[in-house]
Amino acid sequence: MSQAVQTNGTQPLSKTWELSLYELQRTPQEAITDGLEIVVSPRSLHSELMCPICLDMLKNTMTTKECLHRFCADCIITALRSGLQRGKKQQIENGSGAEDNGDSSHCSNASTHSNQEAGPSNKRTKTSDDSGLELDNNNATVAIDPVIDGASEIELVFRPHPTLMEKDDSAQTRYIKTSGNATVDHLSKYLAVRLALEELRSKGESNQMNLDTASEKQYTIYIATASGQFTVLNGSFSLELVSEKYWKVNKPMELYYAPTKEHK
Repeated sequence: MSQAVQTNGTQPLSKTWELSLYELQRTPQEAITDGLEIVVSPRSLHSELMCPICLDMLKNTMTTKECLHRFCADCIITALRSGLQRGKKQQIENGSGAEDNGDSSHCSNASTHSNQEAGPSNKRTKTSDDSGLELDNNNATVAIDPVIDGASEIELVFRPHPTLMEKDDSAQTRYIKTSGNATVDHLSKYLAVRLALEELRSKGESNQMNLDTASEKQYTIYIATASGQFTVLNGSFSLELVSEKYWKVNKPMELYYAPTKEHK
């Protein structure tokens, strides 16, 4: 193929190039003109649109200078402020005159904050609060430790209890993908922190007290049996055990949550 190229009013120059086999055989893609609609499930995009801190869909996104991840603006501001305060407190307690580096790594602080939201603990006990929640996105992993790493994953449909939950903004269905080694208590702690964070947002507050006091004891997790009854799940049960004992079908496991009576 050749083409004449005009150069500043002078004689046109002839430019020639060879088309590749792909270019010779390619055909244009026909436009869709019959009104066909393609539906994409929000669940399939969840890992791409999820905040690594609050584990929910991104809202009013913000990035930091030292990290390519995107966060909810409220989440990253709260995480950085919490990390900075924690760094200053440790500096005072240690009596160190070194320059505070509590805000030296945005990703590190955000990751630490998300781990605390899910209830981490350095000690592994039967009722430990370390989170085993792992999300679709590898960059949005919460408190995975070597014991849990590589465990099977379980998808959950997390619904409000139909009779024990009030019809408000917190009573919404949530979709979670997590390690099978995560326990029911981990799930309860995640829910408590998540709802506390949403309450702070709705009130426009920045007080961290609600997050610090969030406990797995605030919510009870249920599973529906074949007879239509709701069974309370033991907090120490792993989600893999719950699936084997109660669910036994190849689809996302449906669990229900409601406030624990003494915490209402």
